[in-house]
Amino acid sequence: MGEDVIGLAAVLCLFGWIPITAFYKSKIRLEELKLQQKQGADASTLQAVDELRREMQALRETSTKFDLSFDAGLSRLEERMNRVEGQQQTAVPQQVGQNAPAPGMPPRSSSWYSPAEERVARNGHG
Repeated sequence: MGEDVIGLAAVLCLFGWIPITAFYKSKIRLEELKLQQKQGADASTLQAVDELRREMQALRETSTKFDLSFDAGLSRLEERMNRVEGQQQTAVPQQVGQNAPAPGMPPRSSSWYSPAEERVARNGHG
């Protein structure tokens, strides 16, 4: 029996490394596959992040364009308002000289007094 054990040990030593090597090779291959999957996920994540960055840049550009457009529209509106106010201010002195109401005021009677004040002025009392 001792010789059988020695023979078995010799066979295991000579050929035992083959299944052990196959086991570790498969284990290494599995770890490589896991690493590739993880890197693939990382690559897709990086791609998604890059896409989001591009979208954010496009959104910034669009919002900047709208902001500039709004500012330009606002400045044009201010210029128009200043021009209209300037035209009204030059027209008001001419109208006031003609006893016309100021812009935005209701038309006045021929005198500067209200009807009640005119009665008081004519009759001497209310």
